Amino acid sequence: MNSIQKMLVALVLVNLAGFAYGIFFYWQQLNEINPLLWIFVIDSPLYVFLIAIVFSLALFRIKNDLLNFVAGAGALKIGLWSMFAILFYNEFFLAPQNVAWYSVLFALHAGMVLEGLFLAGGRASKKIVFSALAWFLASDFFDYVIGTYPSALPQNAGKLLITSIFTLALSLFSIAVFYYASKKKTNLFAWSRELGELRKQVVS
Repeated sequence: MNSIQKMLVALVLVNLAGFAYGIFFYWQQLNEINPLLWIFVIDSPLYVFLIAIVFSLALFRIKNDLLNFVAGAGALKIGLWSMFAILFYNEFFLAPQNVAWYSVLFALHAGMVLEGLFLAGGRASKKIVFSALAWFLASDFFDYVIGTYPSALPQNAGKLLITSIFTLALSLFSIAVFYYASKKKTNLFAWSRELGELRKQVVS
């Protein structure tokens, strides 16, 4: 096993661990909601799981442009959303009894943003872009109209409205970033030879 394969295996394991923790984090909420809606609840776990699939396929030199786009843009969106939520609801998440753990989660979601950006710059047809946009908007609809947003958010109607608007803006922003990156063939990791080689095996 060469160094690139070892890195891919490590990334797969890290993301699967993140997925497992995410399911644990959402477990109570999942038990209180229709299983048909679970996919709209597990935002962070969903995208780290998709990224784990992306890296798993890369081990076999298989690339899927739609999967890469959705996983990457989704990780960018949800990573930024989680960092925003921790700061915006700081009276709860950064309260003395919670600050240590949510500071760790803030850092982990910053890593999620980086993973998302790692996948930026691949091929993206208009069909891929509009499919991803439709999925993100559907997810936002279920979160803030049906009510599948994270139950950990403190109940504050004013802040929830702002959060919903910010989430919609993030959906559009993340799609725009990935679409622009696909047109410009952006590679934010070209500065590292090893990361560049890894990216070649992952992004088309």
